[in-house]
Amino acid sequence: VPLTKDLENNGIQTYLLSMQDTNLHVVRISTTPWKHWELVCEGNGLTPRPLTWGSAWSFGGKYYFAPDSGEGVHELDVASINLVDESAKLNWVSPAQVTDWNDGFNCFTGHDPWDPDYLKEWDCEKQPKALQVTTTHLTVPTTPESKSYVEFLNIEEGKYELLFEVEKSWTDPPFNCINSCAINPKDNIIH
Repeated sequence: VPLTKDLENNGIQTYLLSMQDTNLHVVRISTTPWKHWELVCEGNGLTPRPLTWGSAWSFGGKYYFAPDSGEGVHELDVASINLVDESAKLNWVSPAQVTDWNDGFNCFTGHDPWDPDYLKEWDCEKQPKALQVTTTHLTVPTTPESKSYVEFLNIEEGKYELLFEVEKSWTDPPFNCINSCAINPKDNIIH
């Protein structure tokens, strides 16, 4: 995953970041000759051992890596990158499933799925509706035809109207169907 930052205290450079075992590889690619550093990583949920890290993502200045072994998604603490001491910190942030072979990618302008502030509060003052979660074309295992929606009851007509589709990509692994939701009174987020 690319990183543009001043890591060498001599101006902004472009680097490629990758993980091997529990080490972060940093390669400066914006000037020649290219330069490579191998940094020892420490952090919460990181056990030193051989690992293949097939997934890497960058969201708004945050960098995430996940090993194929399913040991979770880890966030790189960019401020901890020290090319002189050859060290960095990598912390576990969420579970991830085991894969045989994969590659992570994302839209550069996409939201950070690990940002706890991304889940916005449900405004009950503006949306005082009777809500319903529904699933159509339910199959096990799930198929693209199976869809889940959050709808509201149009009291005058006695019919449900669509608010939004709940995308299967919002969970990992993708959910099959949803048959219950609630709005948490402490944070007003739909769960």
